[in-house]
Amino acid sequence: MRYGLMSLGFAVAAVFLVFAQGQQPARAQGADVVSQEVNSLFDGLCLAYLGRGQDMLDQAQSIGAKQIPQFFAQQFLGKHAGVAVTIQGQGSLYMLGLTEQPACVIAAPEANGVAVSKAFAAGAQRLPMTHGVVDGQYQQVYAVIRKDAVTGQQKRMIVTVVISPNQSTPGVVMTALPAVTAAALGMKPDAWPEVSAE
Repeated sequence: MRYGLMSLGFAVAAVFLVFAQGQQPARAQGADVVSQEVNSLFDGLCLAYLGRGQDMLDQAQSIGAKQIPQFFAQQFLGKHAGVAVTIQGQGSLYMLGLTEQPACVIAAPEANGVAVSKAFAAGAQRLPMTHGVVDGQYQQVYAVIRKDAVTGQQKRMIVTVVISPNQSTPGVVMTALPAVTAAALGMKPDAWPEVSAE
């Protein structure tokens, strides 16, 4: 089964690049640096703080995130209300979106999508659910368990990684939804990853 969840896709890249004009230039350092940064930001903000919007924004601001104008934010977030910020990393400029669902989205238009998706898949406590082309974009969906950064409790979520089916086209959009929200959209995994003993 394939899910058409949050098909923000590469329209995001266009919005992002228009907004980024005039911003500090990205310091591209290769696929590995950007891939690591995307996954670190996604794990450290989206997965760790999903459902804790203000805490997530506070963490993002502590690493230099800057809010973007609402016009650009709304184009990025689509039909959902929310807030969006940019984060200048060592390898690139990233966009973080937080919606009322709650959902958390990281967009990295300059990233090597294949490298990012491989790095994400290799992480702990995630099981692939499905993959395939949806609306012209390659989508991978995972069941993920992650400790909440505030309470330390394990929480379940569904993660979607969207890249171009053309491997030479850069960019990746990663989205996290709480399991309850995802289930209401018909996204229920057959199994969840085993909880780590950490």
